Amino acid sequence: MNPLLPSLASLLILHQTPALASTFDAICGTSRCKIKLEKEQIHTPYGIIPTSRVINWGGGGKTETDLIMGAAATYLLGPAGLIGFAAKIHDYNYSLLGYNVDGKKTVVRIQFKNSKPAKKFVSEMIEYTRLGMNESRSARDIKRLEAKMKRNNVKWVGDLPLGKLDEDAIVEKNHDSHTKNISSSTQGSKCWSQQLKNNPGLNAWAKKYPQLADQEKKKFKNC
Repeated sequence: MNPLLPSLASLLILHQTPALASTFDAICGTSRCKIKLEKEQIHTPYGIIPTSRVINWGGGGKTETDLIMGAAATYLLGPAGLIGFAAKIHDYNYSLLGYNVDGKKTVVRIQFKNSKPAKKFVSEMIEYTRLGMNESRSARDIKRLEAKMKRNNVKWVGDLPLGKLDEDAIVEKNHDSHTKNISSSTQGSKCWSQQLKNNPGLNAWAKKYPQLADQEKKKFKNC
């Protein structure tokens, strides 16, 4: 019998076994909510965000001793009330930014009142999104990632509507293109106004995307 067969069979069974999902009781904004985290998607009260479409996520929190409760318990119960000083206050807050299954940019604020689910949430977010806390990926990165997933026949991800995701990717591409043109410009002028005058395409781009243009303007003299 081929000794490789048991290993191949095990891999096949593992591949066919559906990924387990974790459901977290949390607070989203000001209301209680449930966050369901799976390998390929995150279920939120604001829609489903594929893990491949997470732009960034991050946050943190702390656990503190509840001194007020401890002091009150000691006052009422005497020495037996000292156990009240073991009471803890947990406050962990995270934000999640990404594009949902319709391509709409979505922001979710998630709060945990217990450290245990907060730690599990962080661990699984790192594993499933392939992003560390406070790391980011661009819209163009997401499109490249989903194109690769589609080529590898990864579920339905490659066929999702693009929506705002596609628009943001185009803006990023135009920005990178104009930045490259500015960097390679041989006009010799260090004045932003002169750059706009000498480059009609840059001028049109600056009017269409004023916020991005303001970032580029900082690299030149305002003269």
